[in-house]
Amino acid sequence: MTETTGMEVVLPHTMEIVSLEDARRCAVALNEIRLLEARLREAKQDLTRAILLESERQGSKTLYLDEGVKVVVSGGKEVDWDFDVLERLRDAGLPEDRYDALVRATVTYRVDARTADQISRANPEYARIIGLAAVEREAPHRVSVVRS
Repeated sequence: MTETTGMEVVLPHTMEIVSLEDARRCAVALNEIRLLEARLREAKQDLTRAILLESERQGSKTLYLDEGVKVVVSGGKEVDWDFDVLERLRDAGLPEDRYDALVRATVTYRVDARTADQISRANPEYARIIGLAAVEREAPHRVSVVRS
C-alpha cells in the first residue's frame, strides 16, 4: 500500500520518499511503477497458468496443498450455442413447447463505444452520465489461496 503524507509519497517497491512537488521525480516514479505493474501482471498470469495446469492434471478445481493451503480455481470454459443449428430440432420434430423450454428469448442491449465517445465529447452532462453508466469488469480465471 502506498503511503501519502501530505506532499510526499512512499514508493512501495523501493520505500523511497518522493516529493509530490518534484514533477520530474514524480514522472520517473510513475514510469517505474507502470513497468513494475506490467511485470507483476505477467508474473500473475504465469503463476495462474501454472495453477490451472496443475488443476487440470489433478482433475480438480480445488487443490489441497501443504501446510493447510487450499487453492480454488474458478472460471473456465463457457458454452456458446449456435441457435441456427438448434432450429433444426424443430425440423426434426421437437414439439414447440419443448423448444421454447430449451431456448428462451432474452433481450440484451449493447452500447456502441464509438457513439458513446462521440456523445460524451458533444456535451459535458452527457459525458458525466455516460461515465456513471460505464462499469469495467474482467472475467479471467481466478485462483483463491486459503490458509486454514
